[in-house]
Amino acid sequence: RQPIEIGGAVVLVAGGPLRFQLKEPGGPVFIVGLKPNQRYDVEVDDEEMREERTDPGGILKLPAGTRGGIRLRPAPQ
Repeated sequence: RQPIEIGGAVVLVAGGPLRFQLKEPGGPVFIVGLKPNQRYDVEVDDEEMREERTDPGGILKLPAGTRGGIRLRPAPQ
């Protein structure tokens, strides 16, 4: 599950534990393969935890410059 770089963007594929590691900051980060329209608690190293929602295709977009450890878990209903 290595990051895939497309242009300036980084694509991460979900499957198994929702933990990722990005060594270098780059463009926007897209995490694909998640549940559609689902709220997730997103924790990125050195940032406050926040809640984000996937789009209807199950894609979660994180801002450009995201790096370090990324952890996701479904948000409580």
